[in-house]
Amino acid sequence: MAAAWLCLLGCSLVVDSSDVDQGCSSKQKICDGRCVERNDEAYGCTDTGCDPCRLTNAIPQCSDSGECVVLACLQGFECADEKTGCFVNILVDSANCGVCGKRCSPGRSCSNGECVKDPAE
Repeated sequence: MAAAWLCLLGCSLVVDSSDVDQGCSSKQKICDGRCVERNDEAYGCTDTGCDPCRLTNAIPQCSDSGECVVLACLQGFECADEKTGCFVNILVDSANCGVCGKRCSPGRSCSNGECVKDPAE
C-alpha cells in the first residue's frame, strides 16, 4: 500500500499488457488484440498461436488435441493426409480415378473421374 501512495507522488507504473486476459473467457485467446475462440481455424488450433490452419485443397477443423486437420476435401480432391491436406485430383489422376486407389488400365486415362480410352489409341 505504501508503494501505491508513493506512486501518487510522481512515479509511473508500467504494466505488461501481454499477460492481461482482456476479459476473454477460458475458451478464448487473444489474437490481433481481441478475444477469439481457441478452436477457430482462422486463428489456429493451439492455445497460444494465432496463425490460421493451412491445409492443401481442404477445409480445416480443429481436433480435440488442438491440431489442424482435414474436415473435408475441396471438390474433386480426395486421398487426404489428415494433417496436411488433399493432394489427389480424382477427376484426372489415372492412379486414383474417381476414388482413391482406382487405377486406370494401360491405354486408358482419367477424365472427369472415369477411365476412358486414350485419344491417341
